[in-house]
Amino acid sequence: MELLLLPEEKGVFFMVASPLTLLDFFRNSIWLLKLPFLAPLSPNFSIICLHMFSKFTDKFARKSSIFSTKVSFERSLFLAMVVVITAGINAVDGSDDHLQRVSVGPEIYRVKRTRLGGACQAGVLYGGRAIYERIPSSGLYWSAEGLIAQGILKGKMHSGDKVRSTFTDKGLEGRLGYTFCKQIYYKALWTPFVGYGYFREDNRYHSSSPLKVNLKNCYRYFPFGLLTTVAMRPDTTAGVNVIWKAMWRARCHVTGDRHHDNVTMSIADEVNFRIEFPLRYRCEGSGTISRLEWALIPFYERRHYGGKENFPFDFLDTKVKAYGANAALSYYF
Repeated sequence: MELLLLPEEKGVFFMVASPLTLLDFFRNSIWLLKLPFLAPLSPNFSIICLHMFSKFTDKFARKSSIFSTKVSFERSLFLAMVVVITAGINAVDGSDDHLQRVSVGPEIYRVKRTRLGGACQAGVLYGGRAIYERIPSSGLYWSAEGLIAQGILKGKMHSGDKVRSTFTDKGLEGRLGYTFCKQIYYKALWTPFVGYGYFREDNRYHSSSPLKVNLKNCYRYFPFGLLTTVAMRPDTTAGVNVIWKAMWRARCHVTGDRHHDNVTMSIADEVNFRIEFPLRYRCEGSGTISRLEWALIPFYERRHYGGKENFPFDFLDTKVKAYGANAALSYYF
């Protein structure tokens, strides 16, 4: 097998490989999981993560009581995140080999929303996503991204009546992780990470629908997962990104009901899931052209809003499934 590497300043690793390359990658990933210190943990990995997260959130909720208002608590939480990220930035050696990437592009995906005992709706959302990332060959990784998308959902109530609504997704997320590098026949990068995010989902039913209310689900969450990258050709990389999002203090705000006052309901916090399959092509050339990259990122996402008893109304278990793709133009600097 012949291995070719681009100059380090481009931050791109690739190879000319046989069809067995991907098999080698997965084989070595399995070998990594069999290491003596990881093997006992792997069967119970999800249980361990959820247990650690529940302990953290319980303690964090108790700490929040020392703040006089919700605004002051959120401001202090944001300040703590800034301090942590700043400390990480200062800890990085200035000679560390890394690149920074800004990506912007449209995102299109189909959504199916099912509410227990309520409406079942589906439709296509159109929007955009912007991402800033620090990408080291080995070292500290961080990123910040934002999403906004909107579309029309159509469906039927449990009674059979047709409904139509405008569905909007908005989100912000920051991540902090560490990139590891391993080279056998190729150079592969994998980045475990944690982070903090905010998500808002609006479902505004149209006046022509029998259900004339506005539902707004909003929550903070703690993302964690693994990002992977494998070079397939001199100008092409592929990978798999697995992301879990642990919800925290989710709420549903119901407004616009002619027969009842505005209501805020608690939602049972769940761990949501998203998987991405990024495929990237680095432009060849000189100057600015060499800093451009095209990306196509198909994805699947599952959101679960757990049912919970409330007064005067209970929140009904709701599931949202989405699949689609993001197309982005990236610039390295």
